Amino acid sequence: MVLHISVGKCEKAIDINASDWPCRCHEIANLLLKHYPQKVQGHSRYGKYLGIIVEGSPFYGERPVRHGWIARLRGGIIDPTRWIFENVDPYIFVCGAKNPCVVEYDVAGDRFKQSILGVRGVPRHCGIECPVQWPQSTKAWLRRVFGTDKPCRDQVFWLANQPVNLLKPYHKVVYQTLIDTGLDTWIPIDNRQLVFNDQY
Repeated sequence: MVLHISVGKCEKAIDINASDWPCRCHEIANLLLKHYPQKVQGHSRYGKYLGIIVEGSPFYGERPVRHGWIARLRGGIIDPTRWIFENVDPYIFVCGAKNPCVVEYDVAGDRFKQSILGVRGVPRHCGIECPVQWPQSTKAWLRRVFGTDKPCRDQVFWLANQPVNLLKPYHKVVYQTLIDTGLDTWIPIDNRQLVFNDQY
């Protein structure tokens, strides 16, 4: 799979030299989407990079690393800053949906988060009410998760921070309910972006 956009063309289009791309992965990915929407055709994603980071990279010794890239609409990844992890000359990384490299990109950090949170149980009811009006469609599910359809503040916060795949099929209604209640700041921004395709 080839993306016919060179680093040189990108530098001119976004007016940022590749030497200034390190630590600006999400910004560069979004600029690539803005300037080449027809060629790129995807959504900006943020999460964790789980691939190899070689010695000489400014991120060497840090794994996983917070990272931004583009998820293509037809599957696969476009990553204009992967070269920084590889400590090679700048290039635009492109891989298809069936390429093994896809697993190195953890959208919203969900797989990493699940590996940590998986050993923790649901928090007990703290006794502090949370002013969320849950839709009827979620109440049976909430009772299965918490033993009540009126989870407390700590339980709602815990729910807002669960990996998106663990909230399915209620992920959108959970997030929308929290947003409508004014608790949108409890939702990790990369999870919200993943669910609603918001751009930040």
